[in-house]
Amino acid sequence: MENANDGRGLKAIAIGGIIMAKQKSIRANFMQILRKAMEEKFTGRLIFMGRDGGVVRVTLINGEIKQIDSTWGFGKSELEKLKIWGSGLCLIKSLTKEEKERFSRMPSIPMEDREESRSAPREAEVPRKATRMLPYRVLDGGPTVLDDILEEIQREEKSGYLKVKPHDALLIFYRGRILGAFEDLPPSDEMKLYEMIRLLHDSSNQILFYALREDHARAFITLFYHRLLFSGPTAGEIEPDDYMEQLEKEGFTGAMWINSSYRILVYFEDGKTAFAVRINDVWKFTTLPRIQDLPDSRFWIMESLPEEELISRSTAIIGESEFDRLVISWIKFNRTLIEKVGKKMGQKLAEKILQEPDMARYFTIKNGVITPLSDARISRYALMEYLLEITFRLLREFSPIIGGNWLEERLKEFYRKESELLESTGLAERMKRLWASSK
Repeated sequence: MENANDGRGLKAIAIGGIIMAKQKSIRANFMQILRKAMEEKFTGRLIFMGRDGGVVRVTLINGEIKQIDSTWGFGKSELEKLKIWGSGLCLIKSLTKEEKERFSRMPSIPMEDREESRSAPREAEVPRKATRMLPYRVLDGGPTVLDDILEEIQREEKSGYLKVKPHDALLIFYRGRILGAFEDLPPSDEMKLYEMIRLLHDSSNQILFYALREDHARAFITLFYHRLLFSGPTAGEIEPDDYMEQLEKEGFTGAMWINSSYRILVYFEDGKTAFAVRINDVWKFTTLPRIQDLPDSRFWIMESLPEEELISRSTAIIGESEFDRLVISWIKFNRTLIEKVGKKMGQKLAEKILQEPDMARYFTIKNGVITPLSDARISRYALMEYLLEITFRLLREFSPIIGGNWLEERLKEFYRKESELLESTGLAERMKRLWASSK
């Protein structure tokens, strides 16, 4: 779990006679913490640390609840878990200016009457447990979170995936390298890397970080990267025993995917069943299901790819030195454009662009060229998105003046020099789209 921020600007919360002023965290009864936060007109986010690695997050504006989400789901029903957990650790976080504005526009979530709550019988269902495997970490999205996660993945050569809530998008990594991004568990469409990065940068999203052991990682990755052996009708229309016998006979290594309300993954190694698991936001290991008992399910058999093929499909995580080199190259490219149209015109356009708050937060102007601030706390991947957006503005403004052919030659030259890095980060396609839309 990431550390809570310093809580600047938080109102004091009095729990059990103790004044909690500008706290990072507090240990007390969960419902009492929430009630007191509402009474004290608290603005911020309370993250209640529960059992089995799960959390419940409550976002408040002036004491009114605006959003409730947890490791398991969303909405008012998630508060029942606080009643079941009772007491524990609660992290206290402030909201950014943008978050305050956005949540202020959202409708409030009403709470039941306090006396009614005290007298009501406890009928809430115990939160679903994940046996043998839990989310490795639960994080808030944000501009700097992604780089920290990716650096850890690269440094420790981890395999697994990131899941973004509430979107269910997945970023898959293997042996410290990025494999790709998908909208959800299969069947789902593949996403462009920069689209996934934007979700990870949104501080209102929650990131579930799964670092898996080797066999679990290979099983999960097989769902997305495989050789498809069978994709057929609903499970009730097949003869599963015939398939199971054949898989064992052939020494099959791969996955059986049953897309039902449970979404079940069965993994085989050398023809033997290694494990079966229900996958949602948590993994819950189970016995091998009877496929005929899931008549409305879809059914796939997928052979695992060799490790060398997975590595060949993956891309290296962009490092700080590589990124610095790319930024220097980008500045030289934009300086070429400014010199072509004149510093006066370039300065005027740069000042116009930096009137936007997000741009002014991360960039400055040096010799007429927009340059990243040295102390800007933002993901390298996010910064590249801004750099491409600035390039788009320059292309759109200058192409009528200096001609598209000259610009296109400069773009090709820039791309040839940085093609490997642009392709590996997914920025190449983004750059091509920007060029096409600027014409």
